[in-house]
Amino acid sequence: MIILGHMTKKKDHLQSVEDKVLRAAARLFRAKGFKAATVRDIARAANMLPGSLHYRYPSKTALLVALMERGVEEATKAVRAAIDGTRDPVERVRLGLRAHLRLLLSGDDAVYVLLNEWRALEGRARESVIRVRDRYEALFGTVCSTKRPGRGGCVRRWI
Repeated sequence: MIILGHMTKKKDHLQSVEDKVLRAAARLFRAKGFKAATVRDIARAANMLPGSLHYRYPSKTALLVALMERGVEEATKAVRAAIDGTRDPVERVRLGLRAHLRLLLSGDDAVYVLLNEWRALEGRARESVIRVRDRYEALFGTVCSTKRPGRGGCVRRWI
């Protein structure tokens, strides 16, 4: 039992460090832009050594991708929580959009970075973020998944 408790504490600590790093990166990427923010700036803001940051994230791009993936994951959770248990398709659309808009208007640095800094990504990193974004967008396709027999789409016949 002691070992399991120790492992849980260690996992919680690692999650806390990751949260601190991602929050610092989001704040700096928003303030300075991805290209101008340095790994040294992020490490300083997260109260860690640059080498410790590189141990967790091999590059600044990997850090940006992790931040964006987490942002999309949080958005997905928010939308799913909002529509969970609601069967009426129009209500599901309304609740899903409300959750999405709340996130956009929250002022969260990570959301700002997600919306504006994806253009800084290239190659596989960009493809990875686009795949994650596409899964989030596909979630809205399932929002209307409750079929309305003989009535077509969930909002209008053609939608």
